Parts: sequence; structure tokens; C-alpha cells
Amino acid sequence: MTLRVALTLFFFFSCLAGFYALDLLVRINYARYKKEWLEDGQPLGFVFNPDGQFAWFNFKRWRASQKFSLKLLFSPPNWIYNDARAARLLLVYRVSIVSGLLTSFVLWFLAFSR
Repeated sequence: MTLRVALTLFFFFSCLAGFYALDLLVRINYARYKKEWLEDGQPLGFVFNPDGQFAWFNFKRWRASQKFSLKLLFSPPNWIYNDARAARLLLVYRVSIVSGLLTSFVLWFLAFSR
């Protein structure tokens, strides 16, 4: 297996881990901290959707989901630190995003280095 293939697979799986962790964080937010979920604009996960409505058809909730994902990266809400599972998922989410970004930069460099 070449380095590029290994890095591509690592990138793919780190993205999947990040998507899954974010989806679970939105589920926890909805199930246990409904008031905060409503204040965040009712964000949706990639798979999780309490109403059965796709985010693509509701720009306001799609935008809320984007804001929530960035909020988790840079200034997570306090409820996450009060919930041990949410705190672990936040760590998984952050590590997977950072590792995915770093891997994409390495792949970009390898693509144009030869």
C-alpha cells in the first residue's frame, strides 16, 4: 500500500468519525438539552433529524447546523462539559477534524510535489 492510498483512507475514516461524532452530539443536545438546542436554531445532524425534514430544504436549520459545528470546534457550550459522553465525543470530533485537515494538506502537497 502506498503512502497516498494510506493517507486517503485515513482521511476518509477521520471524516467519517467526525461526521458521526457531530451527529451524536446533535442527538445529545436534542435529547438532554432541548432548551439549548432550540436556542442554537434547532441544528440537524448528518443522519439525525427529529422532524424527518432534510436540511437541504430548510436553509435556516442548515445554517444552524453549520454554526453549531463551528461553535463546537472553537467555543463549545457549557452543557458539553457537564456530560461525560458529550465531552468524549467533542474530543473525537475535534481530533478527527484536525487530523482530516492535516491529512488533506499532506495529500495536496504530495499531489503537486512530483
